[in-house]
Amino acid sequence: MNLGELEAAQALRDLVTAARTVRSPYRPLIATDADGTLWEGDIGDDLFVEALSHHPVGPLALAGLREGAQDVFGDEAPADLRELALAFIGAYKVGRISIERICQIQSEVLGDRTQAALDALIARVAEQVAARIRPSVRIIVEEAALTNVPVHVVTGSLGAAVAMTLRHAGLAHATVSGAVLCIEGDRVLPKLAHPIPLHGAKVDALQAAAAWPPALGMGDGGWDANFLGGCAVALLVHPSAALLEAMIPVGGVMILRDGLVSPRPHDTRPGRDPSLP
Repeated sequence: MNLGELEAAQALRDLVTAARTVRSPYRPLIATDADGTLWEGDIGDDLFVEALSHHPVGPLALAGLREGAQDVFGDEAPADLRELALAFIGAYKVGRISIERICQIQSEVLGDRTQAALDALIARVAEQVAARIRPSVRIIVEEAALTNVPVHVVTGSLGAAVAMTLRHAGLAHATVSGAVLCIEGDRVLPKLAHPIPLHGAKVDALQAAAAWPPALGMGDGGWDANFLGGCAVALLVHPSAALLEAMIPVGGVMILRDGLVSPRPHDTRPGRDPSLP
């Protein structure tokens, strides 16, 4: 590493030091989103495309998928399953379908198969996603492990897939709260066991994991604003415009882009509290 890279890495480690020594009421731990934050891309999208392209889809899961497609696309729904997966992802990106609905569809279609078959599917994708871990975030998570700062992950994707990805990447974590499918015997059902933790439900999931309020929170999308707003320090990782907008009223905000962490640029718009960083 050159001097600039060493300084950038130390700034990331300093975030963990601050989390470890945080004062009450905050807890000395890190809470983080997964997709777009820990790694580039979305494991939910990757699993969705992989499952519909290369793996058999059970009849119950397929019926649910087709019903969702009819709701979104009507008679224009693609018949080819891979094309349908890509159409759903595209519809979400243009606001045609909510994040709650796309996460439900992507999770439930993974059911209606044996646990062994689902594990094999997840393992195939998790290995690929682990290669996309953001190097700067890896520094934070590895430093947290070295200094006994727990890392709690809360995600809209399948929790088991996120946990396996972290294992493939060699990154320690305390808990993963995400989508969970019902299980009956040795089969995974195409049905969610409970609502997916999104928006304010991310706070609920962290509270259930005894991980609230966190010293350091990390996220990238607008749906992360609820939990990030309750952290002592919110680190916005390559943040979307929606997250930047949602975090305007919140103090303690840092930005991580291209390996460099910095305070949020000063906002001089009318109504902005000048005391907030």
